[in-house]
Amino acid sequence: AFPGFGGRRFLQPVFPLYLLFAVRGLQSAWLPQRPLARRVALASVLGVVAITYVADYTRLDLEIREGISQPESVALFEYLVNETDEDEVVVFIKPRVIALLTSRKSSVYHMPEEDAELWEYFKRIGATHLVVVQSDALDGSEDPARVQYLRDFARRQATRLTPEFANEDFRVYRLGRRGATANALAGAVPMSAGLPRQ
Repeated sequence: AFPGFGGRRFLQPVFPLYLLFAVRGLQSAWLPQRPLARRVALASVLGVVAITYVADYTRLDLEIREGISQPESVALFEYLVNETDEDEVVVFIKPRVIALLTSRKSSVYHMPEEDAELWEYFKRIGATHLVVVQSDALDGSEDPARVQYLRDFARRQATRLTPEFANEDFRVYRLGRRGATANALAGAVPMSAGLPRQ
C-alpha cells in the first residue's frame, strides 16, 4: 500500500495511466467543440505534464542501497541454508526473502507491548531463529520503528536468546539457550569474537 517505504519510484510506472485519463477527459463534451481550442488544450496539458514528469524523474533517487546481492545478505542466506535444519522456522522482517532464498519456513513479527505476547507467538508458530537487522541496511524499504522494535526486543531478552551468527547488517539468534551451532561459514563473525553489541 502507498505510501510505502520503497519511495515514489514504485509510482513512476503508473503515472502514464493518469496521463491517459487526463487526455480522455479532454475529449469529453465540456470542452468547446472547436478543433483549434481542443488541440491547444491537449498540447498544453501534455506539455506541462511531460515537463514536470521529466523534471521530477531526473531528481528521483533510484539507487537501491540494500538488496539480496549485498555480501552481508548473501552471508546471512548461506548461514541459514548451511547451519539450520529444513524444518526450522526463521522470524525476520522480510519473511518471503528468507523462504525464497533459503527454503526455510519464515514469519514476520508483530509489535506487542508485552514481550510475553511475542514469545507466545514464537511458540505458536514453532519459531527457532530470530534475525535482527543491526544496521541501516533496510533504510527506505522498511519502517524504521519496526526494525528498531526487534533490536530492542533482542536486547531486553538477551538471556533467552543464543547468538549464533553476526555480520555488519544482521544477527541471528536461536530462540532459547540451546548450544550455538558452529560458525562454519567463511566470513561469519561469531558473537564471541568481540563484535560490538548495540
